[in-house]
Amino acid sequence: MSPTREEPAWVRRFRVPTIEQLEWASLAPDRLAAVTTEDGSWQAWAWDLASGRRRKVSDGGVGAEEAYIVPDGSAVIWWYDEDGSERGHWIASPFEADRNAAPLLGGVPEGWSMGLSLVGSTVAAGIATDDGYGVWVAADGGPARELYRSPHPSRVGTEWPQGGGGLSADVALLCLGHSERGDIDRQALRVLDVRTGETVGEQVDPDLHLESVAWAPDGARLMIKQERSGIERPGVWDLSSGDRTDLSLEGLDGPVIPVTWTIDGSRLLVHHDPGGGIQRLLTLDPRSAAIEEEVSVEGTIYEAAFRPDGALWYRCDSSVAPPSVRDTTGGIVVGLPGQDPPPSARSRPISWTNPSGDTIHGFLTAP
Repeated sequence: MSPTREEPAWVRRFRVPTIEQLEWASLAPDRLAAVTTEDGSWQAWAWDLASGRRRKVSDGGVGAEEAYIVPDGSAVIWWYDEDGSERGHWIASPFEADRNAAPLLGGVPEGWSMGLSLVGSTVAAGIATDDGYGVWVAADGGPARELYRSPHPSRVGTEWPQGGGGLSADVALLCLGHSERGDIDRQALRVLDVRTGETVGEQVDPDLHLESVAWAPDGARLMIKQERSGIERPGVWDLSSGDRTDLSLEGLDGPVIPVTWTIDGSRLLVHHDPGGGIQRLLTLDPRSAAIEEEVSVEGTIYEAAFRPDGALWYRCDSSVAPPSVRDTTGGIVVGLPGQDPPPSARSRPISWTNPSGDTIHGFLTAP
């Protein structure tokens, strides 16, 4: 009998299970919602950080590309897509296997997800159907009511990952992006009164991308992503005064993408991509624009957030390391059990100029 042939290293690296998304419950931070590939496909898991116990909660359909958790940690929320068309509905699966999963919003039609926001016991969700775009809100487990409807593309909060920039911390306000004055890629922002549906404020940047990102803990200031200086930069829109502050950050090359607020709401966490294969997480004071570097990674940073105790965790990967969740020391704080992938060569950043004069960035990787 001939000896078993070992799979090439690149195949073994490709098959290593990975964490593709992770978030924790704000009121029960040891309870996590995660999307991993540990069973061979993208699935949603309830993960108890204290005990290490994990339970797959997505069942049926084509799996789950995203998972969220309600603030008290009692349920994991994932999108049910029966056949890969992306049409479906949100499912709430109990964190503990003590009851059956159920639709997150009863009475809401199936469609395509256009944003989700979970704050306290209130849920806001945008759904696109063949009849248009609607936003539904439900509080304390009660019935969902339609707060907004339009024939034009519209969504709740942040485009990706979903969950931020929708409901304010006090659930009095809801921000949505809409295409009533533009197109789906260059939406305006509108803040609605959650109780009445009346418009509280509006921001329009003609022909420019504009997106809500995260509400400050005080419930009045909204972090936004804007392009008024010609490249992605953070901004702060104060709904109590109507004032808007756009940060140009002229000393930083490359896009600076707003991520979230610090726990006390005094500073912004932003993602900076200066090029050369390096990505950074910075905190900055929106009043003085003073900057502090929190993390610098030779690789890609996908998500980042502050734990309730103020610790900063982020998910990243590189050409030599699979996706993992780390803290500011660089140590892995959440990982899947199993063997480490075979060693890999680090990719080398390269760039060139195309005939139109644009600089094209890429990477050169050896097998």
